[in-house]
Amino acid sequence: MGGTATDPVWVKHSRESGFALEPTQAHAMRRMLHHYKAGYGAVDITRRLAAEGLTVSEKYPTNRIGRLVKQRNLMGDKVMNADGQTFVLKGYYPPLISEAEYDELQLLVSKREIRKVKGDLPALITGLHLTYCGYCGQLMVGQNMLNRARREDGLPQDGHRRLRCGC
Repeated sequence: MGGTATDPVWVKHSRESGFALEPTQAHAMRRMLHHYKAGYGAVDITRRLAAEGLTVSEKYPTNRIGRLVKQRNLMGDKVMNADGQTFVLKGYYPPLISEAEYDELQLLVSKREIRKVKGDLPALITGLHLTYCGYCGQLMVGQNMLNRARREDGLPQDGHRRLRCGC
């Protein structure tokens, strides 16, 4: 997991007291983690947080959830990259979750990772990441309608391929 140059949104820094959890964002993150552990996907988590009046990201929150659950700064570590080397500063931030909770979360993440599947047809538009959903902002993906009869050459019938998102 690579680090970023910015601090996580759930912590705030002051000269007097250093880093401290920002209550609203820390609560939103804990709720996101609760829903993730309960088995909900990014779209459902985003909807549930919105219903609670919370968000973890203003822009593309569904895309952000997959990255947030992998970050070591959840347990207070700061990850920095310099000259091709990665450095971990343990305990740099106040932890949102314990190290044991983080380890359990990473086990869940590893079981839920999206596996890229190479289809029969090239993903010319979706493979270049050019199309986004107008409703939720997620990347569009190509989908073959597999339960339909195929042509004699084995390819899908015309109109049996569609673009979709997680909405």
